[in-house]
Amino acid sequence: ADIWAFGVLAHRVLTDAFPLPGATPTARRDAAAAYARGVDQLRLSPELPDDWREIVGACLTRTHQQRIGGAALLRRVTAAAGQGRRAFRL
Repeated sequence: ADIWAFGVLAHRVLTDAFPLPGATPTARRDAAAAYARGVDQLRLSPELPDDWREIVGACLTRTHQQRIGGAALLRRVTAAAGQGRRAFRL
């Protein structure tokens, strides 16, 4: 759940949008359930930088078993945060 939550939060912070459609929490919950069942696709914002698109996608896989692990996530976030005009401090 923490990896999934990080993916949602990272998408929200970087794009000011949720990674799943819906104007209400209930609609987003239903969209997440449809995505988990394989009925719908994940719709990441086109504003999401490519390196972060890969990170968020790895956090928001359909099943927990497919999700990136904590150590690998930390390495990828550290690398991505160091790119761009200004490096973020972790």
